[in-house]
Amino acid sequence: MGEFSKFEKLIVLLAAAIGWSHDAVGLTLLNFLAEPIMREFNVGTLEIGFIFSAQYIFCIFGAMLFGEMG
Repeated sequence: MGEFSKFEKLIVLLAAAIGWSHDAVGLTLLNFLAEPIMREFNVGTLEIGFIFSAQYIFCIFGAMLFGEMG
């Protein structure tokens, strides 16, 4: 394969940034929705903390898995 042009490198960088921001928004949005989720499902701070912690821990495994696939 030959060298990539600056434009092609920029497109790859923009695609990666858009993908990262999409993932970050999804995780951040849940933090803002924690209180309404707790009220709707009648759970306490311990339970919602465990659920959110598990989500962040499994994000690491997902990143490792899909990082190896890419």
